[in-house]
Amino acid sequence: MDRISIDLLGEPKITMDNKTVKIPLKKAEGLLYMLLLEGQMEKLRLCSYFWPEASPEISKKNLRNAIYILRKILNKNIFKELNRSTVELNRELFIMEGLDYLVEFDESYLLKSLNRDNINFMDNFHISNSYEFDMWIEEKRSKYISKLEKHMYLIVFDKKTNIDIKIK
Repeated sequence: MDRISIDLLGEPKITMDNKTVKIPLKKAEGLLYMLLLEGQMEKLRLCSYFWPEASPEISKKNLRNAIYILRKILNKNIFKELNRSTVELNRELFIMEGLDYLVEFDESYLLKSLNRDNINFMDNFHISNSYEFDMWIEEKRSKYISKLEKHMYLIVFDKKTNIDIKIK
C-alpha cells in the first residue's frame, strides 16, 4: 500500500494512490488529524473533544464508529494495536505534506508554499458542537503560523546577510 498523504496547509486534503479521499464524517476526519499531530491519545480524552455532551456510552460508541470509518476508507492497518484505553495511528503510513517541511525547515518548500492560494493551517475546518476541538485547532494554527513566520524571517535575513543559518 502507498503511503497516505495529508496536507493541512490551506483546506485539509487527504490523498491516497494519487486520488483525493473524502471522509464522510467530519468528526472522523478531525480524529485523523488530531491523532496525526498528537500521537497516542486516551479514548476518553478524544471523546471529550468530539462528543462532549454525549453520555460516556454514546461517546465511546461514536469513537468506535469513527475509527471503523477511518479503517474502512483508508486501510484497516492505519492504527497501531489498539488497547482498551488509548488510540494511536501507524505514523509510518502517512506523509504530512507541508508540516513535515515546516518542521525540517526546507527553504525551497517554504518559498514555494508562498505561491499557494492558502497556507493557513487547517483553514475552514470546523466541527459543530466541538468547542474543545476548535480550541485545539486554534492552538495548533497559532503554533504553526508562528513557526512559519520565524522560518520566513530567517530566510529573508539569510538572503540579506549571506549567513548560513541552521535551525535545530
